[in-house]
Amino acid sequence: MTIRLGIVGCGAIADDMHIPTALSVKQVQLVALIDNDIEQCTRLANKFGVKQTAGSIEEIAGHLDAVIIATPPHVRQALAKEAFQHGLHVLCEKPLANTVAECETIIKAAREAERVLSVGHMFRFYPLRRQLPDLVKQHGLGKILRVIATEGKPYSWPTVTGYTVRRDMSPGGVMINAGIHTLDSLLWWFGDPADIRYEDDSIGGLESNVRLWMQFPDNVEVYFRQSRTCDLPYRICIEAGNGSLIFGTNSVTEYSVKKNGYERNHSCVNPAVDHISCWNEQLCDFAESIVQNRKPFVTGEEGMRVIRLIETCYALKRSRPLPSKAPIPGLTW
Repeated sequence: MTIRLGIVGCGAIADDMHIPTALSVKQVQLVALIDNDIEQCTRLANKFGVKQTAGSIEEIAGHLDAVIIATPPHVRQALAKEAFQHGLHVLCEKPLANTVAECETIIKAAREAERVLSVGHMFRFYPLRRQLPDLVKQHGLGKILRVIATEGKPYSWPTVTGYTVRRDMSPGGVMINAGIHTLDSLLWWFGDPADIRYEDDSIGGLESNVRLWMQFPDNVEVYFRQSRTCDLPYRICIEAGNGSLIFGTNSVTEYSVKKNGYERNHSCVNPAVDHISCWNEQLCDFAESIVQNRKPFVTGEEGMRVIRLIETCYALKRSRPLPSKAPIPGLTW
């Protein structure tokens, strides 16, 4: 069975990832692009040779089995509900929605419609992240003690709508937009944190710098530093009793192990796979979950889990008094 697919939202992530992936995965047929910006929708359709365009899901629903929702997150709740009402399965970009309440509404709608809801936490398909707990054991590194994760550079994503810096479209800035990948992995590996300390540089707008300290079960400590104004290493370091495992935030397979005074490079997959093959795997998993009537690899409940953590962090920030003006750039409070 080939899944007839529509992509809702014709912004940068559709252009860079979802459309090329849909055209390369044999389990799906990309039928249409959907966006209320008809000019942008037509431009991408012409670029990729997609024959049909539509201004809404309703216009094209009868020709589809499923949709990828790749819009800004503030409209995903309404669009997902509409898709389920038309009997369509949904792969939703991360974040699933802006709030836990919106996530719950989407999950309920999927359940009532008896349709698949998958969330695009694509880093879960990276072999390195999937195998990380086993790799720590294979290299004899012992008990994981702490994780130090940093990522940052001046913001340069070619957004079409500008939603990542607009308070009317997003409840937060760099953490919910980009930090969500690392946070999702941490929850996946270690469970829910027992203790959280959070700081950012917002004084009422959207944060550009974040510092987050968490204590996970089994006394695993995590420090996460993120920025979209400062240059920081894109690196995750897993410190354990007998050594460390280190990899780049965007690494698919490559990592290094520091042990007994030596650091050696490794790959968890041979031959190495790349980002594109992981994107393909995500879409294949979605299509196969529809055909096989099974849960997708990343469910709506998993997508909501990281939003709950982010909401908790933002609530902690709101509970404290704010300075009257921003201090030194990069400073958090």
